[in-house]
Amino acid sequence: MKTQFTILHHASRTCEMTEPVSHRKKGLALLIRLLWAAALVLPVLGAQAGVVFQPVEQTNSTLSLTWSTEAGGKYQLQFNSDLCSTNWTNLGSLLTATGAALSVTDSVTNAQRRFYRVVLSTPPVPDTLVIQSLRATGVPAAPNGVVVATVSAQSSQGLALNYLWTVSTGWSIASGATSSVVTIIAPNSYTASGTATVTVTDTQNASAVGATALSTLDDSDFTWVDVTTNSVQAVPNTGYLADSASQVTITLPASAALGDVVRVSGVGAGGWMIAQNAGQTVVTRDIEAIDSVWTEANTPPDASWMCSVASSADGTKLVAGISMGGIITSWDSGSTWTLTSAPLAYEYSVASSADGTKLVAASGGIVTSSDAGVTWSLTSAPHDPYTSVASSADGTKLVAVEAPGWIFTSSDAGATWKMVSGPALNWASVASSADGTKLVAALMDGGIYTSSDAGVSWIPTSAPAGSWVSVASSADGTKLVASGDFGLYTSSDSGATWIQRFSYFGGAVASSADGTKLVEARCVVFGPPRTGGYVSTSVNSGVTWILAPVGGDWSAVASSADGTKLVAAAGGGGIYTSRPTAVPSTTIGTEGAIIGGQYDAVELQYVGNGTFMVLSNEGYLVVQ
Repeated sequence: MKTQFTILHHASRTCEMTEPVSHRKKGLALLIRLLWAAALVLPVLGAQAGVVFQPVEQTNSTLSLTWSTEAGGKYQLQFNSDLCSTNWTNLGSLLTATGAALSVTDSVTNAQRRFYRVVLSTPPVPDTLVIQSLRATGVPAAPNGVVVATVSAQSSQGLALNYLWTVSTGWSIASGATSSVVTIIAPNSYTASGTATVTVTDTQNASAVGATALSTLDDSDFTWVDVTTNSVQAVPNTGYLADSASQVTITLPASAALGDVVRVSGVGAGGWMIAQNAGQTVVTRDIEAIDSVWTEANTPPDASWMCSVASSADGTKLVAGISMGGIITSWDSGSTWTLTSAPLAYEYSVASSADGTKLVAASGGIVTSSDAGVTWSLTSAPHDPYTSVASSADGTKLVAVEAPGWIFTSSDAGATWKMVSGPALNWASVASSADGTKLVAALMDGGIYTSSDAGVSWIPTSAPAGSWVSVASSADGTKLVASGDFGLYTSSDSGATWIQRFSYFGGAVASSADGTKLVEARCVVFGPPRTGGYVSTSVNSGVTWILAPVGGDWSAVASSADGTKLVAAAGGGGIYTSRPTAVPSTTIGTEGAIIGGQYDAVELQYVGNGTFMVLSNEGYLVVQ
């Protein structure tokens, strides 16, 4: 037997209804009349109330009655055994709709007839949305800066809300496009404007729209401060020109608002350092920092004791001399090395042309290569105890020094050599300008000499007499660096005057082409006192130095022309290289810093929770 349900609408209502004979014979009153009765109660509702019963479901003796609703309406389900009677009985309590439908169950027993109706006691009130607040922080933003927009809205019925943000062309949404808080990235330009618009909706399709203005900084209004002292406390939305021969320390603002900007540019030779307060850090993931990572190279087994190393201008081609051995080369920035056919020698000093194809090596004699070390030729230079050799950028002008002995030069890539008029002394090291005309040579037991005519004549400088170890020169020959057992000195006037940068034992040195980036690597000093070897770097022509994260018994060091690619050789064996590496952030707190030299620059923006982020930078920086 199948139960029959009939839904009676107001227009077809009647009090004369009969049950199927088959049902009566069985004594079952299973004809359930469901009446949509909105028009029968509360006349103010009328037929527009929109209450519609859905198909009735029966499980055993339980009926499930479902009807359409409008959120906020109050509904009472009632029943009656006689459709013509006015005595309706409430089934359950008054229900308040929160969505599009309500359901109630009723138990059906034998010998029972029931009719159902729904009384809408409170008409639904349409929901209204109100945007209570809409604000953007970080405005005006720096180019490529971050703006955070927040909206607060309320539904009159407390319904759940949905959000959708859009921004003007040139601006972009980084996150939160469908939430109450959105992160927006500004265009990479000053004086840009735009709008962030949010549309708020709810489950009743009520909506509200709000908008807030966006803008970037007007660069003409940005304040710059010329700093000639050694330190300054930064304030938000201000730029600082580090304009001193000494390093200028700029300490970040201890308190900053979201979006505040700080800029630093190096004007003076001393460069700059950005210092942090406790709990602060700078996100630097887009900066390729120098001297941050050192990697040990895979050198041949025979390369047990390295005595010298040289680099091409771009840092890709390297050459190293092995004590009591031969010469090894690398054409991939030090990743792999090859033992060349160069003859064995006691202790090689090596030098390279800018392109890395023309090489020269000196020990008991002098050999050259014009094919990046594939083949070598013994030159006509005397078979003397050479200690150091240097090359012009094109590899044609060469200079070599002896200990004890003379200075020899070549103007034809080593084909012929001549002894110059320099004094016969114990020469330790020699370096050359890019064009080969300006030379500098240091003594093991005396002072430092320079030549401005490719070695034809030499003059002593004002550098102190002592036991010098190594010298290096900028490409133009004006900036020099020299180290010895009594410290490290620099000159910015081709050796006319010298400044002591530190007084402890110095090691091998190398210079970038412009002379601003220096590297010094020293061996283990057995004392007293005994000290370990280290590598240190400078980005401000030796004014300040930074200890590199690598230790060893270093004997030689070399640099690319831009000073960002470094190679160091250990006397006890092994070669390490350093390349610019992306560093995610500075160390949190006062130990963290960003360091730049002359003409380096950085722009920072505060993004909250003690964190600044790099918006832009110029030059290679050091991240600590």
